[in-house]
Amino acid sequence: MISGSSAFSRENSVRIEKRTCPEPGTVRSTLQACFAILFGLVLFSSAHSLWAQSDRGVITGTVTDPSGAVITGASVTAINSATSVSTRTSTGSNGTYTIPLLPPGMYQVTAEHAGFKTYLHDRVVVEVGQTARLDVSLQLGNAKQSIEVKSALAQLRPDTSDLGTVISDQQVIDLPLAGQGEQRNPAFFMILVPGVTGRGTAYPPGGGFTFRALSTTVAGSQSGSAEFHLDGSVIANAAEFSADFRNLGFPQDAVEEFKISTIGAPAEYGRSGGGIISFALKSGTNKLHGSAYEYFRNEKLDAVPFFTNSAPSRCNQNGIPKACRPFNRQNEFGANAGGPIRRDETFFFGWYNGFHFRTPPNDLFGTVPTEAFKQGDLSALLGPQLQNCGPGRDESCADALGRPILQGQIYDPVTTRRVNGQTVRDPFPGNIIPPQRFDSVTKNIIPLFPEPNLPGIQRNYQKSAVLGNQTRQWGTRIDHSISDRNKLNGSFVWSNRFDIGFTGWPGPLGIVVPPFAENVVVARLSQDLILRPNLLNHWTFGFNRWRSGTSPSAGTFGWPAKIGLKGVNENGVFPNLAFEGQDSYSFGGVGYDAQNNFDANESLTWIKGKNMIKFGFEYLKMQSNNVSAEGDAGSFSLMSPETGIPGPPEGYTGAGMASFLLGLVDSGQANVYTSGNAERSGYWAGYAQDDFKVTPKLTFNYGLRYNLYRPTVDARNHLAWMDPTAPNPAIGGFPGTMVFATPQRRTGVDQFTKGFAPRLGFAYRFGDKTVVRASYGIFWAAGGYVRASRGLYIQGYNAFNALNSPDGGLTPAFVLEDGWPADRFPKPPYINPSIGFNSGVHILDREDGRPPYLQNWALNIQRQLAGQTLLDVAYVGNKGTHLQSRLVPTNQMPTQYLALGDSLFTSIADPTVQAVSVVQAMPVDPATGNHAPFPGFESVLGSSATLGQALRPFPQYGQEANSQIRRFYEGTGVSSYHALQVKLDKRFSQGLDFLVAYTLSKTLTDAESQFSEFSGFTADAYNRKAEKSYSINDYPHNLVLSYSYEPPFGPGKKFANVGGAAGKIVGGWKVAGIQQYQSGAPSMIFTGNPMWPLEGTNGFIARPNVVAGLPQKSAALLSGNFDPNRDTMFNPKAWKDPIPWTFGNGPRTYGNLRQFPYFNEDISIIKGTHLNELVRVDLRVDFLNVFNRTVFGLSTGGDQYGSVYADALAGGPGRIISQSNYPREIQFGLRISY
Repeated sequence: MISGSSAFSRENSVRIEKRTCPEPGTVRSTLQACFAILFGLVLFSSAHSLWAQSDRGVITGTVTDPSGAVITGASVTAINSATSVSTRTSTGSNGTYTIPLLPPGMYQVTAEHAGFKTYLHDRVVVEVGQTARLDVSLQLGNAKQSIEVKSALAQLRPDTSDLGTVISDQQVIDLPLAGQGEQRNPAFFMILVPGVTGRGTAYPPGGGFTFRALSTTVAGSQSGSAEFHLDGSVIANAAEFSADFRNLGFPQDAVEEFKISTIGAPAEYGRSGGGIISFALKSGTNKLHGSAYEYFRNEKLDAVPFFTNSAPSRCNQNGIPKACRPFNRQNEFGANAGGPIRRDETFFFGWYNGFHFRTPPNDLFGTVPTEAFKQGDLSALLGPQLQNCGPGRDESCADALGRPILQGQIYDPVTTRRVNGQTVRDPFPGNIIPPQRFDSVTKNIIPLFPEPNLPGIQRNYQKSAVLGNQTRQWGTRIDHSISDRNKLNGSFVWSNRFDIGFTGWPGPLGIVVPPFAENVVVARLSQDLILRPNLLNHWTFGFNRWRSGTSPSAGTFGWPAKIGLKGVNENGVFPNLAFEGQDSYSFGGVGYDAQNNFDANESLTWIKGKNMIKFGFEYLKMQSNNVSAEGDAGSFSLMSPETGIPGPPEGYTGAGMASFLLGLVDSGQANVYTSGNAERSGYWAGYAQDDFKVTPKLTFNYGLRYNLYRPTVDARNHLAWMDPTAPNPAIGGFPGTMVFATPQRRTGVDQFTKGFAPRLGFAYRFGDKTVVRASYGIFWAAGGYVRASRGLYIQGYNAFNALNSPDGGLTPAFVLEDGWPADRFPKPPYINPSIGFNSGVHILDREDGRPPYLQNWALNIQRQLAGQTLLDVAYVGNKGTHLQSRLVPTNQMPTQYLALGDSLFTSIADPTVQAVSVVQAMPVDPATGNHAPFPGFESVLGSSATLGQALRPFPQYGQEANSQIRRFYEGTGVSSYHALQVKLDKRFSQGLDFLVAYTLSKTLTDAESQFSEFSGFTADAYNRKAEKSYSINDYPHNLVLSYSYEPPFGPGKKFANVGGAAGKIVGGWKVAGIQQYQSGAPSMIFTGNPMWPLEGTNGFIARPNVVAGLPQKSAALLSGNFDPNRDTMFNPKAWKDPIPWTFGNGPRTYGNLRQFPYFNEDISIIKGTHLNELVRVDLRVDFLNVFNRTVFGLSTGGDQYGSVYADALAGGPGRIISQSNYPREIQFGLRISY
């Protein structure tokens, strides 16, 4: 903090000692040089800023006399109308004044000077993060005389250049807000603003509805890259998303207002890659006030989903088919209150919010063993003799001894033998397994199965379980005015969401989804201190904690020991068991994830002449801790081959239940954990922001921010990463080896030190009604390995041991009563360079510590219209560079080898492969005498030692299920966004307020999300140019209308101005609504990938060839007579499979082939009645999707996995079988306010 003893200048600034930033990952590193850079920024100018603190507002203006001459030394005071807390300043030599750091609210502003009448304006609205301009003209006279002004201030922003919109508390309360299986979330109102997209839910609900963080973008940014702020401090998230809606642990009823800054934010802001959303909590006032409320939903008020079968059996009523509505019960309720602790000095506001939701699981039916099955009697499985055997597939099936093979016959594995070159087993007589043959572990499990409550042997148990969750939230804010120069405030937020889980049937076998809890804690403490009238200091300390994890009861543990299963964690939960032909039982593990984030902000504002400088710094420390015991009790599959006979089609003999009774496991996995995840990262920033008021009409805004992201490390140095350039000593120095963190090198990425972010803008006022503004800025977003990985790089410290039957099920992987054969596997940790061979490892490249940066710019014209309406038109551009992506080849085979064709899947030892020239150039492996990329290639890779594997960049490694080797934090993506954004904003007057937001835009990118898992499906990483295409969140047209209207009827209104009961009936009505009309997202068309794992992202996604000249839309879609029950969206003849061993020429996304547009109207009807002067009752009905529009589609957007029309050439692309919006729902609400 800089003392306020005297003004500083370049002459008395401190000398900056030149040093270098320390190497990342040292145990006790210093940051003097980096701090020197920050202080250099602080001292680079002698000007001042009109930018508001993120949760504060500003009043500024010029004081003049009747002739228009400026008045120096006039006293200007802003008094909060609700709390009577005052802030005073005086005009400078140019007649200007600025009162910063004002909490949002209504203010009375007075201006005084000797020889002039006192000026008073009692309705100056200060909004969060905004600057209100109030120019004052003093009239000659006595100071005891006053001139009172009541006209509303213009909505123009002639002193700032950022693009942003404030959502008021009245909008937050009045507008309809749908919470689908979750409490209402105030951040969902972001869509009211131009340039913002977003649908879906804060918590992934399933059923095709997207996790909202994936569909929310601001001005063409990557999804999940915006930032939420609360009361002046960032709501930080250490892991995947900066803007995770689940981190907002407060209800909308606790929000005073919030601002969405989309483009051109000042240097005070950093880290965001896509907008800043600043929330301010409500404060107490000198009057006690509050409310209590309840919102109610029930499926009986809902419309029937489009694709719901009109008469499934469980929806029949007295034998008459009845439409089946999904069970949907939710209640949200709460109360809040605020008032004085000590009048004019100390105030409080507090709240409680609760939410309950219940719905049935998607599948209400399961399978449990019958009593006969549990006794070993599987005769119910026996069927007729199998047919279609023999060379011509025209004979009845028989074994080598001539015995008929019956469908469902159970064979005794101990009788296995060879007869005439064929495997023979004897069937159990009568298909009954004697109980004395039961496995000892099986005997202990059998009593845990419930009895069937439905007939039959399949789907014979109707589950009574209900899915759902409940949320409890409470919090408070305290404001204290020590004096008119010194103010403190603090807030505390607590939230707990508890998912009750899903128990299919009683006991440990029935826990399909374990109970799950999520806790959010947010705390803030800040001070505003006026050191001198022109020198103000503000600091904020913030703490955020987010913890989630399973919440099993005490009886959940110790089950392996109880059932006698050895070799696994015997104190763990019940192992997961999957029976072929029956069901899956238990969930198999527990774990938790906790994040702690500490944020400190310090700023000093110095007002001098035409300038005001605001400079400061920010420090953010993030901790991410993850502990998992998932699968440590084992996960086992029991299949039919162990009790079947080889020969007939698999699955026609034997049974998973029979294998279970005998304890014969076909495949299994048991995990061993020796380390959790304890990732740590940090962020430092310093900034200086200057707004130079050149003339009363022209203001320049400029600033510079320096961002220093500290790479992520592990508190115990348990990180390990694959270094693609280091030699691997285990395979003769071939490049690519695992590197383990040490105190000297704690991470695999380099410190990035060039995070300079300039900001520049201007605002010019033409007369009193028009302002032209422009801005340009660079933002360094929080990407790269400065974010936590949730344990992705704890490689070698935990083991995921798997076993499979060695011969397709003839021999089991192991027998339950013998225990899991843990002694077959080495025990972790494995600190050696050979770990990960023949599997997918995770890379850290030295460049992966580089954060992405965004360049955005805007040209904006504002025009004040009549009726307190502002027209705002802007051209907006945004360019992203080094975005988090999944574009780098990692372990994709170079495409020049595709000409080798099918031989790529041939063993490296094959003589024809050995003769290939590229193989001949490889060294000879002494162990085999074959050419190979490194010594031991065939022993390391086993059956995977093919020609194609040998030609991969890192042939010692394989791939993961959904990617090549994962370089999770690569930053090679790019994006571009251009938009026309139009806003028509009417403040409340004459009973009406509205906000109309229209965006015409185009977004191109090859990197969709800050969470790179969702960044795109790369076809050919050696041809990255083909990956840039329309974003899956590209919506060319987006129109959003929000409004609230009070008809002029009732007491004090133009019509029906009557009192008594009649007045209460006809008055107090209000209609509010949100209507959105948005273009459809681009489509993604894919086919299968026969080149996997050598090429592509995975085995089920590749791009087809486009057939030129054919329409890609189906005839039904083009005709306008599309019926999803009959038609497909696309013409399947418009694509064809690529020629073998080539890539298709189709684009990543099709901008000309879009999904269905999203049209939606949510309307609220509100009836308010004053019971007396103090108490008001509001009844409301919210009609969500009031016209019951059906939006056909795969998801609500942003999720590439849910947006793909896969298997495009195998049955007609674009077959729609899902609805991507909710049918009409009706919500009732009651609010009592006082």
